[in-house]
Amino acid sequence: MSGALVPKLYNAWHCPYGQRVWMTLLYKNIPFQYIEQEPFSDEESWREISPDGETPVIVCKDQTIHKADQCMKYVDSTWKRPPHLPPDLSRAGSC
Repeated sequence: MSGALVPKLYNAWHCPYGQRVWMTLLYKNIPFQYIEQEPFSDEESWREISPDGETPVIVCKDQTIHKADQCMKYVDSTWKRPPHLPPDLSRAGSC
C-alpha cells in the first residue's frame, strides 16, 4: 500500500525542522517530491497549504501534515521500515 504513495515535502532549505523531515524521508529511502518554499510567503496557493506559512509540510493523498514532529510521526506510521525511532523511547539516546 505505502509503496505507491509519493509525498510532497514543502520545505525551506534553511529550516532546521524541515531538514529533520527531509533526512527522515531520505533515511527511509522513500521517493518524495521536494518543493522549495519560502516560509511566510503571501502566495495564495501556499496559504491554502499552510495557513500559518510555516514549513515543513507534507502533502500525501488527501492529507496535509504540518509541523516537523507530526510529519515525522506520519512518515513513521505510513512507512514502517526501517524504523526511524527505537521501539523503546526510554532507551533512546542512552549509552
